[in-house]
Amino acid sequence: MGMKKSRVSVRIDGTFIAVVAAGAVAAVAWVKRREIAAGLQKINPASDQNVIYSGISRAGEAVTGKKGWSLGTWLYDVTHGNP
Repeated sequence: MGMKKSRVSVRIDGTFIAVVAAGAVAAVAWVKRREIAAGLQKINPASDQNVIYSGISRAGEAVTGKKGWSLGTWLYDVTHGNP
């Protein structure tokens, strides 16, 4: 009695390609995770380093002449009676 060879068949279809692509994206994201996290700070609405926050703050400093001016502080002052 001889050993029977089994045949493995791989069907390459849309699902296979999607799984391989998702794996590749996950691998690249894992390798670049620190760079991705640093880039996300630029759009994080809770960060004082995000692009819009820093742009509004620079414009506010230029208009008011006050160093360290921020929109949040200005809104607080306006709503709480501290000009």
